[in-house]
Amino acid sequence: MRTFPFRWILALLLLFCLAAVLPPRAYAQVGGVYIDTKGMMRDISELAPDDRLALLRQFATNLAPDTAVAKSSPLRKVSLKSLELEAARLHADGKPLPAEMRYLAGLSCVQYLFFVPETNDCIIAGPAEGWKQTENGDVVGIKSGRPVLQLDDLIAVLRACFPKDGVRGTIGCSIDPSPQGLARYNAFIKKHGGHFDHRIAAPVLAGMANAMGPQVVDIFGIDPHSSYAFKIVAADFRLKKLAMGHEPIPTPGLKNYMELAEQHFHGGPPQQHRWWFRSQFDVIQHTVDHTAYQFLGQGVEIVTAASLQDSHQKASPEAEALANSFTRKFEALSRQIPVFAELQNLIGLATVAEIVARRDSGVIGTERYKVSRGWHPQHFLDASACPTRTFLTPRTVPSLVSYRVVRNRHWLISVSGGIEIQPGDLANENLQPSKTPQLVERSRQMKTGKRPKRWWWD
Repeated sequence: MRTFPFRWILALLLLFCLAAVLPPRAYAQVGGVYIDTKGMMRDISELAPDDRLALLRQFATNLAPDTAVAKSSPLRKVSLKSLELEAARLHADGKPLPAEMRYLAGLSCVQYLFFVPETNDCIIAGPAEGWKQTENGDVVGIKSGRPVLQLDDLIAVLRACFPKDGVRGTIGCSIDPSPQGLARYNAFIKKHGGHFDHRIAAPVLAGMANAMGPQVVDIFGIDPHSSYAFKIVAADFRLKKLAMGHEPIPTPGLKNYMELAEQHFHGGPPQQHRWWFRSQFDVIQHTVDHTAYQFLGQGVEIVTAASLQDSHQKASPEAEALANSFTRKFEALSRQIPVFAELQNLIGLATVAEIVARRDSGVIGTERYKVSRGWHPQHFLDASACPTRTFLTPRTVPSLVSYRVVRNRHWLISVSGGIEIQPGDLANENLQPSKTPQLVERSRQMKTGKRPKRWWWD
């Protein structure tokens, strides 16, 4: 069989407007962004309509759910043990996984995690519905508009929590200027003496962005070619654009950093801040025997610091105000920006994977509760037997520069960010025994209630 250099494949894709056969690592379009041939994350608004449609078609294959799974359910259950066995059977027969498996029966979030020691089963549960693909590439519930969970993301995070080298840590990404870019930026500012005529703002902004150059994306703790990695970078990129005023904030009552800083201008040089997402549930309740868990809270917060190098350096009151207001209204934001809700789903799946891994070791929690071991993923951890879709790794994003003139002073501001998902901390610090009987009753129902033979049920 004849093979072609990867650069030829990229050239062909460009020539045919992305409509040709998918390369081994595909373009991705989620959250209103895509990856170009150089690994640069860009806004899909930059694409011509035909190119955008071709990109969507790549990921619309076999998307529609069947009639049964498309029905809405307030609490759908998915047996991860049965799901893995069925996926292994289909892969062994050389058959593709159906849409209901790839989109985890339409679950829109993880509310509960159950273990059934008698059968070594592991069950996740939450609301579910049928799904569709939006023009931005997000796969969302037909009624709620909330992204549905995806099997590829679950597999990626299971592999992260069951690493071959036995070492697991923080999952996330960072978007930062390169050292060379910072040096060029500082030289640019010094050359102009820090003063700019607002009448030539456009060329000044272009000069600064050109001096800074693309900002570098660093992905850690997860396969950088996974859809999981692409989504966390997409979410962080959207946060940067909102924070810097490069995109209107769709939620009433929220202001970007430039607006907040302009209102509270106090003189002196502007600080270069960073904002990033951090995983954080209000609490994860559990039964005494650790066979049932309930995730409470939105699962994510926005934090800030004043330094690109030191995340503990105190930020300005305006930067703190942005972080606090975005955290406070994150649920409203996530309803209007699906990739933010996608981030919540990814954090939920990471917490599930961490708890599964902790139980597999026989110990969980800061008090080192002894628990019976349960389901241990096998097929899902085998990359050769259980392939997942892979994507071009986002390597850079365009530098975002904002400009303001306040009291005859000129601001030129760039911003960095990132995402920190620390499932180990969530599985330690957020665990609390449930104080109500409802969780115990749900756990009992999982053990004694009737269920169909398939891997999901209502």
